[in-house]
Amino acid sequence: MNKVLLASIFAVFTLFQASAANRYWVSSGASNWNNVANWSAASGGAGGASVPGAGDVAIFDGGGGKNGNCTLDIAPTVGGMSVITSYTGTIDLNGNILTLTGTVVFTKGTIANSGAPASVSLNTASVTFSGTLFSADVTGSSADVYFNGSTFNGIVNITKTGATNDNSNGGNIFNGITTITNNSAGQIVLGNINRDQFNAVTTFNNTGSYRFY
Repeated sequence: MNKVLLASIFAVFTLFQASAANRYWVSSGASNWNNVANWSAASGGAGGASVPGAGDVAIFDGGGGKNGNCTLDIAPTVGGMSVITSYTGTIDLNGNILTLTGTVVFTKGTIANSGAPASVSLNTASVTFSGTLFSADVTGSSADVYFNGSTFNGIVNITKTGATNDNSNGGNIFNGITTITNNSAGQIVLGNINRDQFNAVTTFNNTGSYRFY
């Protein structure tokens, strides 16, 4: 490979790194996802930053009391997502698929869907559920999966693919049809501290090479 081509590849990689950023939801009232006025480069900061894209992390943390509901008016793909800290609003899929990659943390707020069938679609390195209320379907796969205390009213169909051992604390309530699959060389442990409740048809699959507790 010649030096010019190597330099070009490095330049593109550097440009991609530079363009990736954290984007904070800063709307105080109900508003749409695809509006630059609702996104800031800092928690609780001024709006006007870019709408988060495939290389960015979308953060809902309620900074500065910015707890407005968010309605998806597009079907976004983001490089990570955190619904955390003091966010008390609702993120409404509105019939749009929300595709998540990277690292995802759900500890606060509500994920809902008032539109046509849609889901939170995971293709992530890690996803942690520890407090968010889901009134929307959650599907897809993640290298690491942690169920540490959320309520799921929709369909849950999640596959673990990573080789690490994932021990979930429990305390979850699954009210919809649930399928959890371990397709990895690492173990899944559910209810490691508190019991989980499964109130609909539930399937546990072990298609990997290690344990499912």
